[in-house]
Amino acid sequence: MLARALEARPGSSPEQLYIHLREAGEAARAAGFAARAAAAAAGRLAFERASELYDAALELGSFGPAERQALALAAAEAAAGAGLAVRAADHFLAARAGAAPEVAVALALR
Repeated sequence: MLARALEARPGSSPEQLYIHLREAGEAARAAGFAARAAAAAAGRLAFERASELYDAALELGSFGPAERQALALAAAEAAAGAGLAVRAADHFLAARAGAAPEVAVALALR
């Protein structure tokens, strides 16, 4: 499989790996690479692409509560950076679910 060859190659793009794994039906592995690619896109200030990739990670992956909350918060910040207010609000609300009271209040104010 092409994804395995890419994964073994140093310097492979997380976004390429996400795409190949998603197409190969390996949703769980694809989700992890989508999250890494999203973080890289946000670091390059490509917030719209980061938002799309975080959405894909959240949709495909089965993350624990803490990791899902962290991804939802990162997705919210990326969407806000891209000017996607409704998507950002949805992710802030998702990040708020199950959060400690002081965190939930801080997220509600964002």
